[in-house]
Amino acid sequence: KPAGPRAPPAPTMLSQLWSIVFTRGDVLLLASLSTLEEASRYSVAVRITYFLTVINEFVTVIYGKRMADVGHEADPARMKRLLVRTIAISTLWCLPMAVILCFFGESNLTMVYGDFAIAGYVPLVILVIGRTVTASLGSSLILFTSMGLNRQLALGSTIAGLLFIIVSILLVPSLGATGLAIGT
Repeated sequence: KPAGPRAPPAPTMLSQLWSIVFTRGDVLLLASLSTLEEASRYSVAVRITYFLTVINEFVTVIYGKRMADVGHEADPARMKRLLVRTIAISTLWCLPMAVILCFFGESNLTMVYGDFAIAGYVPLVILVIGRTVTASLGSSLILFTSMGLNRQLALGSTIAGLLFIIVSILLVPSLGATGLAIGT
């Protein structure tokens, strides 16, 4: 009898849980520790940074299978070449967009969302820097997963998640959306 679909291993599920906390829990945390207006401004800044996430998705779609195959082969030289290539491609595509968002973010916020969103400019710049780093390194997760490093990824996600919560709880009451952006 053929085996049915298997549940992902516990470390993978833990990493995915932290991913949900990062992408959905931030606005809830801000709304509970600050004002709804701050949460709205932060939410606007987050939406604008999604453009950078799309770049990582493209690189993952293009190189994902190749990265998984190389990870299973465990050839360190090929892994390094592919990792350097995907990081370089992601970074070269992200940087121009990040520069535009940082230098023209205030006018973009005003044009799209009105004067209300100008206060979201500083969180936007902080989030753009973080998303650029994340987008540049994001496709490497496939390689690490295919090498069986799920526990290490789960540990890293857990540490990052706990730091996010602690830093956010400490900074949001005094800095609002900017404190949450730093925590993120």
